[in-house]
Amino acid sequence: MIKYFIPLIVCIMIFALPLTVKAESVQKNGLIIAQSEANPPFSYLDESGEPQGYIIDLWRAYSNITGTPVTFKLTTLPQSITLVKTGEADVHGGLFPTPDQDRFLEYGQVVTTIASAIFIHGDLENSAIEDFPVAVVTGSHAETVMRESSPDRYLLHFENMQNILEAASKGLVKVIAGSTPNVLYYLRERGLDTQFIKQETLSVDELHIAVAKGNAQQLAEIAKGWSQIDKSLRKHIHDVWFIKDTPMPSWVPPVTVTTFFILILGLLLRRFLR
Repeated sequence: MIKYFIPLIVCIMIFALPLTVKAESVQKNGLIIAQSEANPPFSYLDESGEPQGYIIDLWRAYSNITGTPVTFKLTTLPQSITLVKTGEADVHGGLFPTPDQDRFLEYGQVVTTIASAIFIHGDLENSAIEDFPVAVVTGSHAETVMRESSPDRYLLHFENMQNILEAASKGLVKVIAGSTPNVLYYLRERGLDTQFIKQETLSVDELHIAVAKGNAQQLAEIAKGWSQIDKSLRKHIHDVWFIKDTPMPSWVPPVTVTTFFILILGLLLRRFLR
């Protein structure tokens, strides 16, 4: 009877071996992670050309916990997706699923939840903003949402959010659609956070890790490692990178100063009248 089970056991071991070898290979040889190069606070290249950002730090935490070396390849968003599709990168560090990408990507762990929104210049607060073109990053999630929700809106396409804010600083852009953290980051950097306000939230969506189709086992191994990143560490990394408040409308500082002086004047008059 035993002789009939031996071939079966051998077959099981043979089929299981590649999965085990692959998991060990990932841990030994490491992972090449593709990501956007100009999407702070999520991922970007600093002045020294080093990868930085929330997603980058999460993957560094993954590397420290699992012992798996990670190498980052940061480029444009469309190119980062292509790198995973063609096998030049093992994993996409975090992106929004789309029907087109579903054909060649498998999605895993949720990295974070992100709101996309429309920001308008303070001068347009009492205007019909539907008449103004909306600046978007080509290939971004915000562009997809805008096309689905407002197909008739005219979109101005830019390579990245940095270019959009550069145009905004010159008065060439009055309406912006993008992920809220990304827009806030550049508004602060450009000193435009008192000139633009969030007008409406477009959507709230999950950012996922992704691998090329056929790499489900690799995705499972990565999920095991991510499950070891505890909530307190994730919160700490999140708090380092994300701005908690929203841009202040351009009229708030003058009104605040005026109100302050009115209060002071009122107190002085009361003392004088006594």
